[in-house]
Amino acid sequence: MQITTVMVVILIAWCLVTIFKNGYNRFRCRSGQPQVQPRGARMAARNGGPSITVIAIMIGLGHSLLAMSGEESLAQVNREIAHPKLKNLERAAS
Repeated sequence: MQITTVMVVILIAWCLVTIFKNGYNRFRCRSGQPQVQPRGARMAARNGGPSITVIAIMIGLGHSLLAMSGEESLAQVNREIAHPKLKNLERAAS
């Protein structure tokens, strides 16, 4: 749980440092040429739809929450196994 929390904090800090260092420009293109977007992306942007960045951040946070819940489930199972854990696990496997 703590490792996942540290990863999320590092990810958010890295994003903020990058934004403050380079500035935030939604339509920045490194080559100087305008970006060609698919028709659906242009329509979503024109109609006030969420940008790809917002969707990517939501997916990343969702994955970190799933990782934390899975880790917590494993910790709960570890707490519930009786004391000689190895012997009890071997008995359950056979």
